[in-house]
Amino acid sequence: MVSSPVDEETQEPQTPADTTTPITILAPVPEGVGHSAQGWKKIKGTVPVVVQAADEVSKIVFYLDRNIVGEVDGPPFDFVLDTTKYTDCMYLLRTKAYDAEGNELAEDRSQVWIDNTPFNCM
Repeated sequence: MVSSPVDEETQEPQTPADTTTPITILAPVPEGVGHSAQGWKKIKGTVPVVVQAADEVSKIVFYLDRNIVGEVDGPPFDFVLDTTKYTDCMYLLRTKAYDAEGNELAEDRSQVWIDNTPFNCM
């Protein structure tokens, strides 16, 4: 039988700290989003970004390149990216997850191409 460590002052059992790194997975970009020949996902307008997280993740931070564009505390980790706030360009969309013990991991990334240019058919 394995016993838990005991606090020397209180003689109470100690719970070991959680050192497991959280895992995040960006859900697929919604149907109807275009793809370029280089594999960039073409997005425009408001785009839902959903993260599936494990290990009791308590917070997800969303980035476009190195800039924070949103945070969600607690599940569900759904975020809506308003692409009209950003310059039409190619970006790396990524997440950083934090669990209650302070473990963090930037896990999943997706290459996105913001293109809000109106289509002119003249």
